[in-house]
Amino acid sequence: MDQLFESTLRTVREWALRIPLSPEVLRDDPGGLRIIWETRTHLAELIVSRGEYAPYRFVSLQILDILQEPDQASVYSYFDSEDRTTDEILTALDRGIELIKERREQDA
Repeated sequence: MDQLFESTLRTVREWALRIPLSPEVLRDDPGGLRIIWETRTHLAELIVSRGEYAPYRFVSLQILDILQEPDQASVYSYFDSEDRTTDEILTALDRGIELIKERREQDA
């Protein structure tokens, strides 16, 4: 399990470096990763950790529309699970970031 976590963390860390948004890195160490991306319209939080008490195995991505009410539901949520491959995780993360990009382009 540790090898799988380390591999997932490394792969998601590399993925995050390619995101064309300015990150606020709150954690980046062997135990996990936590990044916030904020745009004019969205707030995204990526977490990679051992999710012993979380609704995910290792990876969580939550995206909020900051123009909506504070108690709103996420406009995009992803939680990986035991049966997800690295490729499936990256595809889901890409989908979330594409949502932000599409909305930014619509607002431009």
